[in-house]
Amino acid sequence: MIKAKKMFWVGIAGLCIGALSMVAFANYFSVTIYLVSVVLIVWSIFLKMKADRITGE
Repeated sequence: MIKAKKMFWVGIAGLCIGALSMVAFANYFSVTIYLVSVVLIVWSIFLKMKADRITGE
């Protein structure tokens, strides 16, 4: 559960950094940061859903 929360906030921070760097630089590195951040957010949501099912919350 804690891992999912950390991944979510790291994903949000990466999303902001990726979006800002895309506006400023517009290169493949910033697009990669943006896409990895989206994957982290989605993955953390699925982990939280799985943890909720296991614990019964």
